[in-house]
Amino acid sequence: MAVEALQESEAKLRRITDNAPDMIFRMSLPDGRYEYVSPASVALTGYTPEEYYADPGIIWRLVHPAWRSYLEEQWKNLLANKVPPTYEFQIFDRTGNVHWINERNMVITGENGQPVALEGIITDTTRQKEAEHELRESEQRYRAVSENAGSWIWEVDATGMYRYSGPAVEKMLGYRPDELVGKMRFFDFFDPDMRDELKAGILGAFARHEPIHNFVNVNIHRNGTPVIINTSGTPLFDEAGNLTGYCGVDEDITERKKTEEALRRTNHQINLLTGITRHDIRNKVTGTLAYIGLAEEKCTEPEVAEYLRKMHETVTTMRSQIEFTKVYQNLGSHEPQWLELDSVIPHANIPITITLNADVHGIRIFADAMLEKVFFNLLDNSVRHGQRVSLITVSCHKSAGDLVVVWEDNGVGIPDEDKEYIFDRGFGKNTGLGLFLVREILALTGITIRETGTAGNSARFEIIVPKGTFRLDADRWLPLEQ
Repeated sequence: MAVEALQESEAKLRRITDNAPDMIFRMSLPDGRYEYVSPASVALTGYTPEEYYADPGIIWRLVHPAWRSYLEEQWKNLLANKVPPTYEFQIFDRTGNVHWINERNMVITGENGQPVALEGIITDTTRQKEAEHELRESEQRYRAVSENAGSWIWEVDATGMYRYSGPAVEKMLGYRPDELVGKMRFFDFFDPDMRDELKAGILGAFARHEPIHNFVNVNIHRNGTPVIINTSGTPLFDEAGNLTGYCGVDEDITERKKTEEALRRTNHQINLLTGITRHDIRNKVTGTLAYIGLAEEKCTEPEVAEYLRKMHETVTTMRSQIEFTKVYQNLGSHEPQWLELDSVIPHANIPITITLNADVHGIRIFADAMLEKVFFNLLDNSVRHGQRVSLITVSCHKSAGDLVVVWEDNGVGIPDEDKEYIFDRGFGKNTGLGLFLVREILALTGITIRETGTAGNSARFEIIVPKGTFRLDADRWLPLEQ
């Protein structure tokens, strides 16, 4: 019974070793002959256990030349019973491919204490080594970018504690990276008067696991001066999806903000001057028109009357152009904003002879606050020049990821020879400023406009809103361009 139990135990052990993914071996010492090699040797080296048994020196043919001296040194130590827990070196397989191996060792000693056998488990660690190498290269590239970037690259944990800081922080805030990492949190630098508000804003993004985009905040330099910073960051997660922190970049925009403020002050002064000048000119124009009117009433000479009529027309055009300067002065004076497209369509200003069909609900556009004037001018163009317009249609569709807003009427359209010039300043029968202003307003946020109608049948204006500058409600569906 004892013999059978031993045989059964040996059979179990054999099944385990024969099916193990790692190569298991036993080598007698000091002759170096293999007494046992598991079948995993084929997957690792391409050689069968029988080939190992027949060739005791096979390991010396497999070892990579760069590691031969290492293995020779370890062999001497092994025979002197000085064996480390693991060996790690490179070998060639049968086809010439290079493998990293990790060999875990156990020395068997005889009665005299001398090593008589070496048992071990060999694991192919090639993929692990390649991954480690790629990680080191990635870290080196990241560090090189960070150390040479003008912006401050950083990483914090989920509590805001710095885990990494690029050297740019010293120029920006006066602190060395080693003074931050593991010692300070990002909100420690906030202006005390604004700290609670700024901290709540950032930690709110942390709680929602949201990216941080262009978060403007005021930090305090080591010397006590305020530094205006633009912060952007990306959340980091572990394999379970838990937030582990953020990595990002800070840009010092203090000088830019000072320049913007100086520009605002200058613009205010210019606007004040132009406003006063415009007011004075408007008064003079009004007076001139009044005198022309009086002259027209008393004029009995047809030729002189015609001169007065042309004068009246010219001065009236001057007044329109003066009023246009006020509109153009305000162009781009405010930050763009998200505007409901339906709210800027001039529903209430449509003449009773014209029907407006506008399917633009659930769409928002990032544009200048003067977007409403775009559609007022398109309406004015249809009414003034369409001659027989009875229907205006406003629709939307997608094209190559962009939003296309179409304004189309059923009037006489625009002659082909004029299509190239209709958006130029001064072109047209009136002031020539309407469609010019339309193009300028849209261009502020990268929106373009073109006329694609058919002369004699319709005017069709297509407003192209780039991807990223429009939003659709969840239930809003748009067709693709046919």
